[in-house]
Amino acid sequence: MSKKTKKVCAIILGLSIILSTGCKKKKGSKVRVVSETDPYYSCEEIQLNLQFPEAEGKKLQSSGSGNAMIYSDCVLWYVSRRYIVPPELQKRMDERYTDLSMTDEEREKLEKEYFSYRKSGIAVFDMDGNMKNFIDVDPVYSDFPAFSEDEQGNPKIAISTYSNGYYKTTVVYDLSPEGELVNGVTLECESYGIAEILFLDNGNMLCYNLNHVLLMSPQGKILNDEMIPFYADRLLRFGDRFFAHMTVDNYYASDDEKVETQYMQELDPATGKKVGEILDVSDWISGDRLVQFKDSVYMPMGSGIQKIDVPEGQEPQMVLSWSETDCDHFEDSVGAAPLYFASENDIYMTGRSVETIPGEPATDDPSHKTLLHFHREEKNPHAGKKILRLAYTEQLSYAFLRYVNAYNLDPDRNARIVLEDYSGKVSFSKNSGLGPDVDDQAKIADQIYLDILAGDGPDILFNFGSYSQFDTERALVDLNTLIDGESPLDRNLYYDNIFRAYEKNGKLYQMPIVFGVSGLIANKDYAGERTGWTYEEFRQISESLPPNVLMYGNVPQKDLLKLLMNASTSHFLDYDNREVKFDDPEFGEILDLVKTYGSPKSEGELLFEQDQDTTGTVLTDGQKFHEGLLVAMNYSFNTLREFAIIDGLGSGKAYFIGYPSMDGYGVKADRATTIAITKSSSLKDEAWDFLKVLFEENYQMECARQLFFPVNRKAFDSCMEISIEEARREWVKAEEGGWKTELTIWSIHVSDEHAANLKKVIETVHDSCSSDPSALMIIQEEAPGYFTGQRTLDDVVNIIQKRAYAIVQERG
Repeated sequence: MSKKTKKVCAIILGLSIILSTGCKKKKGSKVRVVSETDPYYSCEEIQLNLQFPEAEGKKLQSSGSGNAMIYSDCVLWYVSRRYIVPPELQKRMDERYTDLSMTDEEREKLEKEYFSYRKSGIAVFDMDGNMKNFIDVDPVYSDFPAFSEDEQGNPKIAISTYSNGYYKTTVVYDLSPEGELVNGVTLECESYGIAEILFLDNGNMLCYNLNHVLLMSPQGKILNDEMIPFYADRLLRFGDRFFAHMTVDNYYASDDEKVETQYMQELDPATGKKVGEILDVSDWISGDRLVQFKDSVYMPMGSGIQKIDVPEGQEPQMVLSWSETDCDHFEDSVGAAPLYFASENDIYMTGRSVETIPGEPATDDPSHKTLLHFHREEKNPHAGKKILRLAYTEQLSYAFLRYVNAYNLDPDRNARIVLEDYSGKVSFSKNSGLGPDVDDQAKIADQIYLDILAGDGPDILFNFGSYSQFDTERALVDLNTLIDGESPLDRNLYYDNIFRAYEKNGKLYQMPIVFGVSGLIANKDYAGERTGWTYEEFRQISESLPPNVLMYGNVPQKDLLKLLMNASTSHFLDYDNREVKFDDPEFGEILDLVKTYGSPKSEGELLFEQDQDTTGTVLTDGQKFHEGLLVAMNYSFNTLREFAIIDGLGSGKAYFIGYPSMDGYGVKADRATTIAITKSSSLKDEAWDFLKVLFEENYQMECARQLFFPVNRKAFDSCMEISIEEARREWVKAEEGGWKTELTIWSIHVSDEHAANLKKVIETVHDSCSSDPSALMIIQEEAPGYFTGQRTLDDVVNIIQKRAYAIVQERG
């Protein structure tokens, strides 16, 4: 038994103990009520009034922003814009090195004109949001400015610029009361500039340059140059301890290895030299998510602002929970958003309201930025309201948070939503940008399941639809009884087949709000224009192909197994009746298909082979499909434009089809945002009152801005109209010399016909993707025995059947 499986079994053993010690006696969770003494922070949203310098005669292409910093009396924000370059100027620029008649002087003049269509600088705001000054920063020959502060809290700005075409010069400036750069000090370092500086109590500076940590005097002289094993990406201060944080990408990692390895090296601030051995902190929190303030480190994300200790130190300490305030901008401020603590009761943080305009690329527009001032009040204004606990594990969308905020501020509601991030309640490593692995998913899901059965769980589950073990009447309420109950939803207004796709044994435990679609795209020359295929039909087509044509691409067996199991898990696990059906012939068909068409190599090994090819003969699956050398390829979509792009793939011979299945209909609803009410909740009516609004047209339209299909039919149709108009305007923009996108590359003009065909595909969906991470781990451990020929198919199926049965029984 693997270490990962032992961890999961330990949690499940806990479930069985709880079941045997009386959890069945609980009628429901205890109703919690907001108290006057519960912490509450009012939130003042201060609009930062950006006055970006005008660019007369130029048309805006895009805008964006970089790093920011809050000080006691001002806010600095690096902002930038690009303007549409006239086609003739772009053509001359592209040809400047091939046009032999152009002199160096003419080329230099041309480049100057071309780069005049870019503009960047530092916007300086006072604490009321008024812009005091705009400091120009060369967008071509400068790095992002590094913001810091000295030991007295005064602003410090480091700007690294190219000189002589290669080397960089870094100058550290003070900021005058008028918002101007003054008192520049040139640092004694070259080559790659300085990305971050920590000012020490004695005025010295600690900074990094690639894999060198430099201790510098206040005059910019190098006092010590210390080499560390890898390139630094952060410097962090925890009280009187200093560390260099390093992240090493393992590009060719196998499926079971870390995609990233994080290290920390402690440094002596007096000498700048290394202290002790390098630490592997891969299970710690990723350095790019941390914010340095004074001598402490914070992380504004997840369920609130947390204070972080060194690895192996204390667990993160919550400073401000998002449930202790009413603000709908903090979601766009997570990650490296700067913080400023004016006092223990007053916290400042920057906010970002990312807005999209139909037909325009999505940009982080600096004109929609706010300064958030959180102030702790003496009494909680929501005292007396019942508390609805909502569990989640992944970052919540801005649309959802805005709705939660509106609900909590509505005086007619007698309940308040409190958000609980369960990823912080288990030993879950947050270092990977790819999210939790199977082991982490299993621990999170089983912990929530345990809490529900113990009567101490949340009232609402948000976005756990991909976890099939919750789909039982012992854990969740059948929402069909509420949809058709005393406060109903009119099924005619929705894609009811999508609701049905998420049913288990005729009961709807987790209700999709928005969704995507998954399956395969196939080449009609070989597959014909079919609406689906069985496993047998899939093999028959494969056996009739020319020698140089492959049926399916280079996908690792482990990945293909997970994909097909996600599309079929509900067929094999029946939680209501505590039955396991891996002895069903379909499971054997899946294992045989994975053995035949999956690659025994890991994704990293396949990537390595492709990158080592110097002849250009090793094609990607996408290239093979486009050249007609591959029949079928994975494809998922959740927007009209992604569906329309299928027309441009495979030289126009591609069409969408579902996964192979026993019945031949394998189009699946996938990646849905789901909502559920727990069986143990004592506030089911209040929870349903909250859920219902999520399905109204207005909110469904808000969700659609998050790039998924709404289940509300009117909202869906409106989204299709908007998508078509956006695509039309995108073409206009591209023809004017703006962005080139997939639509223009593949010459796709999104139309009403595409929308009509998409609706036909959606109407055929009658099943959904879900997974039981604990069961999947067992399957991934045992199935390779069959793939490698070490065990027979019957042996592997029997082992999986017995082990999975034990899990289902132990869960109760």
